[in-house]
Amino acid sequence: MTKARRTDDGKVFTRDIGYLDEDGYLFLVDRSEDLIISGGFNIWPAEVEKVLRAHDDVRDACVFGIPSEKWGESPHAVVVLRSNATVTRDELIELTSRELGSVKKLASLEFHEELPYSPTGKLLRRRLRDLHPEN
Repeated sequence: MTKARRTDDGKVFTRDIGYLDEDGYLFLVDRSEDLIISGGFNIWPAEVEKVLRAHDDVRDACVFGIPSEKWGESPHAVVVLRSNATVTRDELIELTSRELGSVKKLASLEFHEELPYSPTGKLLRRRLRDLHPEN
């Protein structure tokens, strides 16, 4: 942890975004640096990933922003399919449009065999983002 993430009173800025439910339970939903701002709209990767993972043919998904001349950033997905999957790239993009609206739909999508995870099970989104030289 860097000194810049500590406040003078010892608190730490984790950059985690979450909410408290009516019973006072804290739910962490994403990291602030992962927020995609597309055409002035906020898109949380976890929201799009949830829609993709709900599809029967999708085993795993990772969403992040890539540069867009028109929108500033656009959501891009890396998806791991289950064996014998028949879903297409266009069908998954259409799914995000139908479930989340045209503002939050994926601009692009690619298929990978696996996603990178840390030894503790954290999705290493940065590794995938770094594969896109335009970032």
